[in-house]
Amino acid sequence: HHILRQLLKRNLGVFALEVAAACRDLPHFAHSLELLLHGVLEEEATSSEPIPDPLLPRCVAFIQEFPEFLRTVAHCARKTELALWSSLFSVTGSPNDLFEVCIRDGQLHTAASYLIVLQSIESAQTSQEQALRLLREALSAGEWSIAKDMVRFTRAIGSEDMDSPARTPPPSKTSSRRHAASINSVAEADDLVFARFQAAGRVSKVRHSHADSRDATRKDSAGSTGKRTAARAVSNDMAPPSPTQVNPIAEKMNTILDGHAVHLLEEYCIRDLGGSL
Repeated sequence: HHILRQLLKRNLGVFALEVAAACRDLPHFAHSLELLLHGVLEEEATSSEPIPDPLLPRCVAFIQEFPEFLRTVAHCARKTELALWSSLFSVTGSPNDLFEVCIRDGQLHTAASYLIVLQSIESAQTSQEQALRLLREALSAGEWSIAKDMVRFTRAIGSEDMDSPARTPPPSKTSSRRHAASINSVAEADDLVFARFQAAGRVSKVRHSHADSRDATRKDSAGSTGKRTAARAVSNDMAPPSPTQVNPIAEKMNTILDGHAVHLLEEYCIRDLGGSL
């Protein structure tokens, strides 16, 4: 990737394409494209001085010549600091548009990578709706592992996040200290996406536990008043959930899963139905 970078820097894109074409069969070719994009992005996005002739647009145009383009951008973004994403996607196009291309071309695994990016910079509603769309496509294609991840992704996001604003990262004027804190692996990026939702669930359980303990203590110490309090608590537990507690995206997800199960049964695809469970 160092050779490719120097050729692009000298406006020798034709020669860079010839070199890349000769290396297409190498096992680490796709990773070399990712390293090329990542290196140029971090150098130019963290520069404290204006760059009169930026290399990033030429680098992106070069990688667009290869079918690995969508995957390269997605993997680069997920291994790069969030503050640099605005610089990246201002050249490559919005992640939502790239997600759409992945769906259109059937690159569902790459689309799942963009879903992590969408969850970080788009509104929660947008990311959840795209998750449902990817779920439908994965079920239709028999990609059960992707479908399972989409179910986990959608259920992890609570209904309280539905109205959250877009979380677009600020312009990238980052210091070397922030640069050192960038995400170094795709697995770590996945963990970051779901960690806060799992933590929220644990906090909720602890709060419910403390509430139950206080109700029990009040019942023992306050006689008939405690009994009435306990009765009200039981009544509240048995009551149907309020509208604010219902996650509409989770309901839509269940509808999609139920509909697909019925479709498999109607098509006598019992074995496929078992594989999807």
